[in-house]
Amino acid sequence: MKIVIFCGGPGNRFWPLGRRKNPKQFLKVLGRESLLQQRYSLVSKFFNKQDIFISTGLEYRELIVKQLPKLPSENIILEPERRDTAAAVGLSAAFLNKRFPEEPMSILWQDHLVKNPEVFGRALKEAECLVKFGAPFVFIAVPAKSPNTHRGYIKAGKTIEKITKEVTHKEFSGFVEKPNLEQAKLYLEDGSYYWNPGYFIALPKAILQMFKQHSPQMYEGLIKIEKSLGTAKEKRVLEREFKKFEKNSIDYLVLNKLSREEATVLVCDMGWFDVGELDSLKEALQESRENVVKRGLTIDFESSDLLLYNGEKNKLLAAVGVSDLAIVNTNDVILVCHKEKVALIKKLLEKMKSEKLEHYL
Repeated sequence: MKIVIFCGGPGNRFWPLGRRKNPKQFLKVLGRESLLQQRYSLVSKFFNKQDIFISTGLEYRELIVKQLPKLPSENIILEPERRDTAAAVGLSAAFLNKRFPEEPMSILWQDHLVKNPEVFGRALKEAECLVKFGAPFVFIAVPAKSPNTHRGYIKAGKTIEKITKEVTHKEFSGFVEKPNLEQAKLYLEDGSYYWNPGYFIALPKAILQMFKQHSPQMYEGLIKIEKSLGTAKEKRVLEREFKKFEKNSIDYLVLNKLSREEATVLVCDMGWFDVGELDSLKEALQESRENVVKRGLTIDFESSDLLLYNGEKNKLLAAVGVSDLAIVNTNDVILVCHKEKVALIKKLLEKMKSEKLEHYL
């Protein structure tokens, strides 16, 4: 199986830790390795390094080479511009279909923490077997631990097989987009709804077939790109066709349209945490929800449910009697944000552009 790690996004919701020229996937926010390096190290334990590919934007190529110096250059899939996840996944499918048409491919994202890697590795190996034996799409889901309104859900049906204590094969019943709080509470009580980390495994030709069915224009462009790969026309065709692709997510364009018969689910209790935004960074680092999570030179008194992140060595970041906040200090920005409002950081960045503060992005 070929593993594709996607790390081309700007990570706006991680601002001001992540910036336009150095987004979150290249930051060492969870330890001595960056998020990208951690994800690469994890999958390298279970798959050969020559089978691991990185999908990223052209502007991040040098950062990829610097952080993963042993990664073969031919294993870097470069998007000429940002066109959202549908275009990125489609390009990777075309790229791998050209070279490995009969090998399953796994779609993974870099901004996640897995605390039980052996469980994750077992699930990936099981998914590979399922695809090789005829399953069109295999999705990996994780148990919901709270009524979270910021995540998409997968609804699973009957249990097909209990593979291990932590990995269960279930029928696929469909996707549910980010719910409101009341719905999220009902999902948690129901027990058949799981968080969707966005991981799926399929043959590249199966992914391309879904584009053919649901986005024929993009499919035609992807086939032109695939045919040009390895020829003198590759760069010109890639740039010409890629910019025509609509900006849309792979979920909305393709995956949400899969029928129950076209997919199956592996529920995997692998200690999964999203690190895509500041409140989820706190969740990944905390021992309990009430904790004050501190990084850098910080102190607090009578505060709760707080992220204090200080990037300056010669300045103390202090908090007294506050809660439910993410407070981040860098050498040029101080951000104070309610944890339930981190999604609005993207709107803040748009406002900064209109007020000529782009140099802080």
